[in-house]
Amino acid sequence: MSEQIKETEIMKGNYFSYDNKIVFIAEILKSKLVTIYDGSGLEKGTTLGCLRPIPLTEDILLKCGFEKRNTDQIRYKRDTIELTYVEFWDEDDDGNEISFKEWKLSELYHSDLFYYKSFPSIDYLHQLQNLFKSLTGTDLKVEV
Repeated sequence: MSEQIKETEIMKGNYFSYDNKIVFIAEILKSKLVTIYDGSGLEKGTTLGCLRPIPLTEDILLKCGFEKRNTDQIRYKRDTIELTYVEFWDEDDDGNEISFKEWKLSELYHSDLFYYKSFPSIDYLHQLQNLFKSLTGTDLKVEV
């Protein structure tokens, strides 16, 4: 399932997938146009609709310099930012099983479903890059 990337979610330096290659945003133009760069000298203009978000995985976190924490949960930390992989199962009012498997900021994780659902998950690399920049003021470097 592919999610449409919103203009408000992108920043210069964000990584995405394009034609099965990892690229980053070199420049943000207007009307959903961006210039991408693949690290080998290819710089190209494209639209946001051609880019695909990169799902956040444990491997991606390691490539971003996060270190796995030894806890009873799956947690990764870099600087002051810690993420927890949350797997939550419950039943809705009709008895249907519902489940969530998401990365959350550890400070916001709580076992109560209502509290848990009220905070956004971090599903993609560009979301983590934006959060990191907002909280630390520095770009998140990624080994690709």
